Amino acid sequence: MATATADSIGKMKFLPFKASSRNSKTKFTRKKSELQLEYGEFYPGEGHRVLYKYNTTENCCNLYTFGGARHGEDAGWLTASKIMCMRLISTDDDIYADKLYEIKTAGSTLPALSSPGYTFGVTENNMCIWGGLDLMTYQTVNDIYYLTSKLRRNAETMQVDMFLANNDFAFDFLPDGDSASRVIKLQNNAPNPRAGHSFTKVPGFSKVIMFGGYQLKNRDLHSASFSNPFAQFCEDENFYELYLNTKSWRKMNPTGNVPSPRCFHTSDFIDDSNLAIIGGIIYQNSKATERLPIHDIILSLTRIVWNASSQN
Repeated sequence: MATATADSIGKMKFLPFKASSRNSKTKFTRKKSELQLEYGEFYPGEGHRVLYKYNTTENCCNLYTFGGARHGEDAGWLTASKIMCMRLISTDDDIYADKLYEIKTAGSTLPALSSPGYTFGVTENNMCIWGGLDLMTYQTVNDIYYLTSKLRRNAETMQVDMFLANNDFAFDFLPDGDSASRVIKLQNNAPNPRAGHSFTKVPGFSKVIMFGGYQLKNRDLHSASFSNPFAQFCEDENFYELYLNTKSWRKMNPTGNVPSPRCFHTSDFIDDSNLAIIGGIIYQNSKATERLPIHDIILSLTRIVWNASSQN
């Protein structure tokens, strides 16, 4: 991985992709930043997640977006169940996006989610989705959706397998009218449902570290809507490991200055061993309208010992 220097960061340019008419065939490039890229009515909504991987076959970078909702719009959640892919191609002196399309899926149906966990699986041909706010029921969830990329007629598709978080058996009907059914697999020891958590894959290992998020309680389904604030709380200060091969969970036991519970923070590994957790919010009196920011940066040492590197 290339290391960005202060000089190179200072020369960064932003690409303001904008909506364009459906009839537009213009290619958006860095050199011609006023041009627009045709991508229909799709916009990533609030609470979406993004993954990217380099496609060596086509010498390009694919950005995969999932989830999110445009608050205040009646149909703002409709794209939240779709995996969208934007293909970016770079040359020696330019970069452009030449395609944005929906990834077709087979198997289990992806729900419309806001603020889920979203990361690569065992390999970059797999993606793992856990938790989030279900925009159909306005309930936080804790099921796993494990996606496997496949090529079909030179087009990428995703096989979706669902892993329930409880011990109830359920049946998932296969697509294309096939009446045969299969038992949906189960997770072991899944944490409580939540959204706005971090879900970070450990470099070099087939596991993910999950932390934080908000949970709901006393939820009134008859009055559920984005315009009606509901009780949200951040009380779980535990760290959890998800083993991707077995879909089983383990509660971690970190030592040191363990971070306080929070949601909508960011988290990433700064090298192969150290995890950084930055900022976030917590709800005062469990009210969505009373958000308190958290001003700290937390660094792990060997993944389980924590230091507060900066705190106000």
